[in-house]
Amino acid sequence: MTAMKNEGTAASSPREPRVTGSPDVIWLVYGELEHDDTHANCCASGEVTWCEDPQFIADVRYVRGDLAAEMVQQSVISARAQRLTRQQAMALHTMLDHYGDDPRMRCLVELLPEPLRRDFGAQRSS
Repeated sequence: MTAMKNEGTAASSPREPRVTGSPDVIWLVYGELEHDDTHANCCASGEVTWCEDPQFIADVRYVRGDLAAEMVQQSVISARAQRLTRQQAMALHTMLDHYGDDPRMRCLVELLPEPLRRDFGAQRSS
């Protein structure tokens, strides 16, 4: 028996049913909007759905969380070889300030210059 990424290898242990073959990317489809609106208002109308391909200009692209985490880690590896500009560092700092509680984002703290890194309690990497 081959175990899926998020499944344990113990064949005798019960597990929840799983879906395989999920799309890597989906689009949140809001339809043809007549004016700017919020997600909450669009959901209240009951007409928000999803699709594997964009349908309208207001559609929002979503990437599977496991794939997004891999992309972030690959970006960190390639960015370590380069120095961030001050503007990039400040943008990263702002993003981490907003999303920093997500463990998948913590690896990005290493990219920040030391003075900004202290804001997130990170130790200087060797």
